[in-house]
Amino acid sequence: SLSFEPMMLSASAGPEGVRGELELHLADSTGARALDITGRFDSPIGIATFADLTTSTLEPMAVHLEVGADDLGLLVASTTRNLEVEGGFDLVLDAAADADGRLEGMLTAGSELLTLTNTARDRRRTVSVEPLSLRIEVGSDGLAGELAAGVTAPGEGSVLQATGRLSMPRLNSLDFDSETQPIDGRLDVEVTDLSIVETLLIELSEASGTFELHTQVAGTLAETTVDGEASLRDGRVLVPTLGLDLNGIQLTAIGRPDGRVEIDGEIRSGPGQMTIRGRSERYPSTETPTLIQVRGERFQLMDIPEIQVEANPALDVLFDGYTLQLNG
Repeated sequence: SLSFEPMMLSASAGPEGVRGELELHLADSTGARALDITGRFDSPIGIATFADLTTSTLEPMAVHLEVGADDLGLLVASTTRNLEVEGGFDLVLDAAADADGRLEGMLTAGSELLTLTNTARDRRRTVSVEPLSLRIEVGSDGLAGELAAGVTAPGEGSVLQATGRLSMPRLNSLDFDSETQPIDGRLDVEVTDLSIVETLLIELSEASGTFELHTQVAGTLAETTVDGEASLRDGRVLVPTLGLDLNGIQLTAIGRPDGRVEIDGEIRSGPGQMTIRGRSERYPSTETPTLIQVRGERFQLMDIPEIQVEANPALDVLFDGYTLQLNG
């Protein structure tokens, strides 16, 4: 079991300013630290009355936060028996705003190496996460962020690679207009072996297939556009508790710059199959509602000795921006 040893939170406000401190340590029964959180907040803005506290912007101000987990295994062990984790995680945030609300700061988070091992139904699956890093910096040139993650499996090499970037060149102040604030970013994810999902989802086994996501975001914060595609190919997974073999899984989702999204997929189970097709505009309306159609014949929902269930779904899901309808 885990307990807080020690925990401290203090805050003060007065003519000399507003200050706060946080210190939290989560440890196991032997005293080994599982999680450390420390933080502080400081603003020289004087507070003389409660009304000052509720109306003041507290600028200038400075914030510092550190989160460290030297052994994530201690945290995971308290919530699940099947998953073992080796490695730690760190997050550091330093941010400040001057009297005019101009921002400057940095957030870094990541882990040098994480090893995840899951044991279910006498099968042991291990993957390593390296690297895992997130960096966000804000200053006079705006906000810029980068993400990198990789997953390897013994004997297979790299099974997942993810990279991302985000830029908002005018976001350098607490006072900004989302209508004119430009945004530019990209996210790429490639999974060459979907069996890695078994590391986290013990209900699944024999997972296979590939997944890719390539998308670009642009426009403004108020009118963000997404242009890209996500696809799952040749997917298969067993769900032993339900006796299911889901196979022939193909799914594609395409985002258009005008805000339209299109979905097309199919999946087989038992003697039958099911298809899903749909579309959605940026702003669904009565004339152009979001529409998702699910069709199938003899699709196996359960196949265990006590119960066998097949379905012939014919469902239409519509959303006009106000009302959700399910027909079928």
